[in-house]
Amino acid sequence: MAKGLVENIAMESPVNLPDWERKLYQPGGGDAFLFYVVFGEFQQPMTISGSRYQTAGLPPEISLGLYERESERETLESFVQGFLARRFANDEPEIYDKVIVAPQCLVVSGTVKDPDNLNYLRDTLGVVSAILDNGGIAIYDPQKFHWWSPSQWREAVLKPRQPLFNQHVSILISPEDEKQGKDGPLWLHTRGMRKFGRPDLSLRNLPPEKIEAGVDLCNYLIEDQILGLNLQEGQTLDAPGLPFGITCHHRGDLEDPDFNNVHLEIKLPGI
Repeated sequence: MAKGLVENIAMESPVNLPDWERKLYQPGGGDAFLFYVVFGEFQQPMTISGSRYQTAGLPPEISLGLYERESERETLESFVQGFLARRFANDEPEIYDKVIVAPQCLVVSGTVKDPDNLNYLRDTLGVVSAILDNGGIAIYDPQKFHWWSPSQWREAVLKPRQPLFNQHVSILISPEDEKQGKDGPLWLHTRGMRKFGRPDLSLRNLPPEKIEAGVDLCNYLIEDQILGLNLQEGQTLDAPGLPFGITCHHRGDLEDPDFNNVHLEIKLPGI
């Protein structure tokens, strides 16, 4: 099924495509994994303009899989379940109603070994953007824990002249104690860093009055890891507004449901 679609995609070569560099790259940080699901009814044959979508075509490590509701209903329905789908239905009811009856979905996925630049992401995002413009309705991004509407995707991915890498990662805030809610200690945790071959972040027992400083620290570590920084076990960090002596510890595995990735436990001193 996927092979048929690939054979019907033609690339128009881009001109002067800029590299997406990792200026802080250190080897051994991990493999990058991409996974997107685009719902819709896709026009074939499909011609992708490399210049318009800033892509040289899918990297060899990334595959396309086309699924038809008529013959593979369970696969399509498996992506539209749980809390995230319910939230999308509440936020974008008109788009959600189209997604749950969409005749097709395209799965874009694959692993790139310890990449020293982000061109694999540039090229994949460009192809996903082109697919969206050729019959796509919405994009499911399970690593970011997010559904993209077409307007959101175009605003964050296609429109900016410079890539907004942090748009591909979520910072989630959860209460440590459901009874206290957000008046008690908080848990900051990210999703999406596996796209860059880097661990997600976990910062537990953060006092509510320190939430801004905690988010700032997460954003700082997200940006530097995206650029290739490889944080070491036990590495210490200084962060404005947080106690001195913060340390990083590698935890988890790729099957951890909270992250679908390994993660860095960021420990505040005394906690």
